[in-house]
Amino acid sequence: MWRMLKPTNFWQETPTHGMSCIYCKQPAGNSSQSHILPASLGGGAWACLRDGIVCSACNQYFGDKVEKQALGSFPFSLARIFFGIPTRKNKAPFIETHLGKVSAGNRPGTIGMDPKSNDIENAINQNKISQLRILAEVTEPTALARLLLKMGLETVAQDKHEAALSKQFDDARTFARFPRNGQTWWLLLAIDHQRLFARFQSGIIAQEWIDGISLSTTMVEDAELFRFQFLDIVLLTPLERRIMPPSMEDFPEPDYRLIQATI
Repeated sequence: MWRMLKPTNFWQETPTHGMSCIYCKQPAGNSSQSHILPASLGGGAWACLRDGIVCSACNQYFGDKVEKQALGSFPFSLARIFFGIPTRKNKAPFIETHLGKVSAGNRPGTIGMDPKSNDIENAINQNKISQLRILAEVTEPTALARLLLKMGLETVAQDKHEAALSKQFDDARTFARFPRNGQTWWLLLAIDHQRLFARFQSGIIAQEWIDGISLSTTMVEDAELFRFQFLDIVLLTPLERRIMPPSMEDFPEPDYRLIQATI
């Protein structure tokens, strides 16, 4: 089984009358527009979920409780700034650093800064500060895992709605939408740092971001695994709890990081 969603892929619309929400399993009705890939990550019309798959209440829940936290965490936060992908309210994305607020510039590949103090601003102007270090750590692992599960389940549903309602996805569905204290989920972050840095240094164009996106599921140990790639960064997470995390002996840091998310 292999499912893939890319900016060039569009599924045909199908009748949605009487369909159940893939999260709460209640009648979905005519839900508000939902993006499999959030609009704040570049999800355009190609990433819109077919009507009747997710109810308005669940769609609103993810927007309020999951997406904002996940998008504000590495690796999404840094990528959104470099590519100038605006928020849902059409504002420039930003992150707070030890020097001040760093935000997207007027064109992809450029950034702006609002220094924390006059001393920092003067030091920058005098070239006493010539480097900016941004912490490349996942600060919101639980939100990131839940967003990946959302995208994974919706990739399944976009291909075949009935499949996403299957019992095999109940653990992933619960962690994403109805989390309980003590629950855990794993994800793997892989970054080709050399290629990524070379891309940034050579100059970035917005189309690179769109062209480099893919969402897909594949079978591992007779269970489905979700894979999300953008540029030279890959995020993997199981859609079924029975898939065990890989041995990190074969996936050394810093190019690979195994992350355990806990509610």
